[in-house]
Amino acid sequence: CLIINKPIFAVVDSSKMHLSLIQVHFHVSGEDGGSKRPFTLADYFNDTIKYKIYNLRWISDNEYVHKTRQGNIMLHNAETGDFFEYISNNTFEQVYATDYIISADRKYICFESNYSKQWRHSFTASYSIYDYDSSTFLKSVNIPQVVQYFAWAPTGNKLAYVWNYNIYLKPNATAEAIQVTHNGKENQILNGAPDWVYEEEVFSSNEAIWWSPTGKYLAYAEFNDTEVHTIEYSLYGNGQYPICELYAGSTNPKAKLFVVDTINPSRRTQVVVPDSIGAGDHYLSSVTWVTDERIAVQWTKRKQNHVLLQIYDFDGNNWNEIQKYEQISKTGWVGQVSSHTA
Repeated sequence: CLIINKPIFAVVDSSKMHLSLIQVHFHVSGEDGGSKRPFTLADYFNDTIKYKIYNLRWISDNEYVHKTRQGNIMLHNAETGDFFEYISNNTFEQVYATDYIISADRKYICFESNYSKQWRHSFTASYSIYDYDSSTFLKSVNIPQVVQYFAWAPTGNKLAYVWNYNIYLKPNATAEAIQVTHNGKENQILNGAPDWVYEEEVFSSNEAIWWSPTGKYLAYAEFNDTEVHTIEYSLYGNGQYPICELYAGSTNPKAKLFVVDTINPSRRTQVVVPDSIGAGDHYLSSVTWVTDERIAVQWTKRKQNHVLLQIYDFDGNNWNEIQKYEQISKTGWVGQVSSHTA
């Protein structure tokens, strides 16, 4: 194992143009935790330092799940130290799964198979739903073979997924899927899944769906790329796969934010960008739910010298602008504003 007391860092004195390297001690010990010796540069280049990753996912304030080297999922109680096998690796093997997502009520487990990477964050996959109490896979889940995104609601076992750039909602794991959007089309209209620009440069994520705290509402972004410049890669074997990409002076994707009532999915309301931002090219930068009836949205002008964190309240029919935090710079760019719920 590797024991690090303090990190190595450098201090630069710009007034005197001096660079000071501060030396600290690293110690390396064997598997048995025996004698220690200083960490050397040779250790770095010879790859003699090994570390272990302990992956975990919290499922409550005091419980988490951990996947062992054997592929079993163990459930641990952080307070008592108790743990037990929650999911066997044999269950993964039944559907050739490589990942899993547990519903909020723990009644169902979604197993991810046929993972196929697209860009940095995006991918497609197949999903199988497992009934934990009966230890069986649901025979009919009404989820297409290949989807672009899957997410459980924060409560219960409601779920949403994106297929062919349209959003589908299931009130519970065994219910029929309800199509929420109908205008999705590759490289033109994308619902719930960001285009390349938003995935890479804005969200750093493959998701454009946000559940409200209780799952009553589902916010999603719609990206209109119909006027965005298209580039094509030469890909030997499978033809071309064009993508929409921005360059200086070209047309931006147009992003809109909508909220759907998951109890009545046909009821959809738009969260409108404020006039001070929406008058020109702009970005939808972030979406954060505060309560089921309050949402904080960050909008940024394309020049990125004006950022607006707008808080909206829902009155039952419309999302109304309530409070805002605004930054405008005349000398450079402004950064994103971090919004957190208390």
